[in-house]
Amino acid sequence: MDAFLIAFLSIIFLSIGSLTSVLIHRLILMEFQKTDINLFFPPSHCINCGAKISLINLIPILGYVLQRGRCIKCNASISITYLMHEIIHLVVGLSIYLFEGFSYQALITYILFSILYILLICDLKKFYLPLYLNLSITLIVIISAFFGITLIESYGFLNISNISLPLIGFIFGLTSSIGFSIFSVTLRWRKE
Repeated sequence: MDAFLIAFLSIIFLSIGSLTSVLIHRLILMEFQKTDINLFFPPSHCINCGAKISLINLIPILGYVLQRGRCIKCNASISITYLMHEIIHLVVGLSIYLFEGFSYQALITYILFSILYILLICDLKKFYLPLYLNLSITLIVIISAFFGITLIESYGFLNISNISLPLIGFIFGLTSSIGFSIFSVTLRWRKE
């Protein structure tokens, strides 16, 4: 295996892990605190004192180590979850590459992992699942199935086309979530 390629992919996966940290933090702030913050502005900064983070300290893993897990300006602790997001993306990204190599299937699998990871952390932190991220998963799976990129094999159990499987999954997921919502509202209504 080419060491240069692994190093290059590692930098990409670490950077995407760092990006997911920012997305998770900002999506939650945008939804629950309605601040002036958005996905692009202001630049990365300390959440305690607001000091802008220097370019060298934005490098995944290295920035955390150089700062010793603390803000250079106010000495506030930087959550280790930022580092964990980067490491998890590195491990999963390299694993997908080792199993799938360079392929559309590997790319789509990693994109889906990244979206599902953001949804998981947002859900764990605030019970928040952004609708547009959920819809993007459906769109990605249906488009990939349309172009013949299979992410899940039916193994002959289901005698259906590649495009039908994600559509059936979408319809099943949608109807079950609607059913669960109706059930929850009914229970709450009866208690009142």
